[in-house]
Amino acid sequence: MIGLTAAAATCGAAPALPTLNLFELRRYKTQPGRRDDLISMFEATFFDLYEAAGARILGTFRNMDDPDAWIWVRAFPDVAARAPALEGFYNHAGWKALSGQANATIADIGDAQLLVRANGAAALTESVSQRSGMIEWRRIFVRPGCEAASADLLLRELAPLLSGVGGRLLQVWRTDRTPNTYPRLPILEDRKST
Repeated sequence: MIGLTAAAATCGAAPALPTLNLFELRRYKTQPGRRDDLISMFEATFFDLYEAAGARILGTFRNMDDPDAWIWVRAFPDVAARAPALEGFYNHAGWKALSGQANATIADIGDAQLLVRANGAAALTESVSQRSGMIEWRRIFVRPGCEAASADLLLRELAPLLSGVGGRLLQVWRTDRTPNTYPRLPILEDRKST
């Protein structure tokens, strides 16, 4: 599966982040009516555990069209940092104590994708989780070999259009092709190769 993800926002400034080069977009389907329960657990405990283990939480998003869908993004300095950070999180006593409760709220976590900045996209220097207002995510699937041209088109054409209506293109990402270094959590590319 080939993909680009663009985040467009219409909000104010936020704190600076260290350089992050690998992004993990996770789309969860929760059990009916359990999305807010899951988000509460993540916000109260799990996000701090992820950060302590070396993953940076960039943002969480409720799908306005599906009350049982939740999207969140975590990031790492690079692919080598991902496995140790996830291992640290999943081996932490805090996760082990609450994992059963969290997993009871989840119907599916299979829509996960590793991403890197598209050529020409600036480094992400702000946290989308600290922003207020509307953020819109779009995934665009393109033919193999067309990722660079598609990303260039988004960067060249979409950014000025958003600016004209008071928005801002925050980031353009493309699918990362490096092997999944933490196979305990499959990503979409793993499913494609089987």
